[in-house]
Amino acid sequence: MFNFKSVRKKILFGFSIIIILVAIQTAFNFIMINRSNESTKEMVDKQLKLLILDEKLALSVSQRTSLLRGYILYEDNDLKDRFIQSRDESIEIGKEAIKLGNSPDLERLIKKKQAWGETLDQAIVLYDQGNRGKGNGNTR
Repeated sequence: MFNFKSVRKKILFGFSIIIILVAIQTAFNFIMINRSNESTKEMVDKQLKLLILDEKLALSVSQRTSLLRGYILYEDNDLKDRFIQSRDESIEIGKEAIKLGNSPDLERLIKKKQAWGETLDQAIVLYDQGNRGKGNGNTR
């Protein structure tokens, strides 16, 4: 196929093939690195924010439970006010999480959190109405 009559042409042809192969490999590596960078950026932008929101929601659940127990135990209205404030913050965190991550599992967990929050709100209402036993039962 290639019939070169001089050594010089054979060497130039061989080096040309090597240079072309290196250029193809360089282009392939460049494309793969760009794809990797894009998926890393997506992971940092979206997934990390969702992870942080998840941690905030978990902390909020724990904090709200502690505040409610403290209110029922010590009847300190400051704890009740902080509970209501943390409830509002928890609702905002939940809305932001749903906005960022549109997954059915996340929506299901947010609905469970909302149902749990409604139960805690009912416990406060019952406790404030003087139904101490029913209010305590709802917090378990």
